[in-house]
Amino acid sequence: MKKLILAVLSLLIAIGLVGCANPNEITAEKMKTIKFLNAMEMKALFSDVKVVGKSYKYQNGFDVDFKADGTYSGTVADGKMQISGTWTVDGDTKCMQGNDGKNRCAKHYKEGNKYYTVKENIVTSEFTFVK
Repeated sequence: MKKLILAVLSLLIAIGLVGCANPNEITAEKMKTIKFLNAMEMKALFSDVKVVGKSYKYQNGFDVDFKADGTYSGTVADGKMQISGTWTVDGDTKCMQGNDGKNRCAKHYKEGNKYYTVKENIVTSEFTFVK
């Protein structure tokens, strides 16, 4: 009987832990296979282009214009909030220094016809480029 109770408790704990896992977390195995965009690719892709996408964290859309001069402006929260600032690329990481004073850095990769943003092994958004 004790073994049965221990088995059931172990199963419940395992189910609980799996249920708490972040569905957007990238496993170590997948991280090895992802080809993140390099500096040259990002500078070319993010110059004079509109990026339209969805934030997984906030579950809303964004629409941002990136300029070749290193500036950006647009909207987040499904158009409810204006953003602007500067962007730079260092290696395989793009950083956005917002006019709010926050510096947000992330890596990007392409899968199929969409691009994805990754921060600390978590996919935080998906987007496409609109020329």
